Amino acid sequence: NVAQELFFQPCRRRPQRSEMVDPWSILLLATYLGACGPSPLALPFALYYVFADHTAHWKLFLEIFPGWQATCIGAPTVACVVYWVNAFILFLIDTIWRPQALQHYKIQKDQKFDTQKFGKVILNLLFNQLFVIYPFGFFCYWCRRYGYGPYVEETLPSHKEMALQTLAFVLIDEVLFYYGHRMLHHKAIYKYCHKMHHEFTAPIGLVAIYCHPLEHVV
Repeated sequence: NVAQELFFQPCRRRPQRSEMVDPWSILLLATYLGACGPSPLALPFALYYVFADHTAHWKLFLEIFPGWQATCIGAPTVACVVYWVNAFILFLIDTIWRPQALQHYKIQKDQKFDTQKFGKVILNLLFNQLFVIYPFGFFCYWCRRYGYGPYVEETLPSHKEMALQTLAFVLIDEVLFYYGHRMLHHKAIYKYCHKMHHEFTAPIGLVAIYCHPLEHVV
């Protein structure tokens, strides 16, 4: 059918366990660690993602989100769930569980997150995820129909493909983020869009995507 033709290309062979450690896997690991920064959780998660066998996980994902659902629903849902889990863990640390432990690493040591705005933040995050992230998934699916955008296959890509594409994405994202951020600080745009993101002068992980929907698209 159409969905099969659009998403499931000829299968590539997934490396065997004896092939799991190679120069490309080391490059992929280094890329993950470089992109994550100095988080203490970066190393164990990166090692797991690179060297564990995720064939069964991927098969289950495609069973839950077959065909077009993988791009339009599955991927956005995974992104949202990961964001909320990470954000709430950081929120609890920053407000309830040992907030003093983080003060040493903060530049603005005398400022704290305004918990009275918690509901406002949650509503904005939900709006951006439901009306920006998920529609963008459908946009990617539409682009794929014309030969562009992400694709989904029954087998996972090789370490070489993952390393090259991840490294390219990180480099391109850094450039686009820098110039996109500078554009949003232009006086003709800032007060209408980006000012909302700077509402919190003592930001925490939870408000990472607290912003105007247009900025979330950018």
